[in-house]
Amino acid sequence: MNTEFFCVEAARGIVRFISDGNIRNGEYEGNEYILKKLDYFNFLIFKEYIDPGALCPERIDITVFKRDELLDMMQPHLDRMEKKKT
Repeated sequence: MNTEFFCVEAARGIVRFISDGNIRNGEYEGNEYILKKLDYFNFLIFKEYIDPGALCPERIDITVFKRDELLDMMQPHLDRMEKKKT
């Protein structure tokens, strides 16, 4: 998911989507990855490849994360980006 952290605002949006309890489920579509919120605690991350000849997108390499694991992984990236910005 490092490709999704191209700017501080995008990184904040991803962390906000993960941590916001008012967003019960949904998808955050990045440049290369999709973060799917199943409920407040469970997430899927997958790269989406679209074959122009296919009727529907093919999803490969789906990874399951708990909310706290995901935040623990992403928060340091955001902190580093914010530190560089100042």
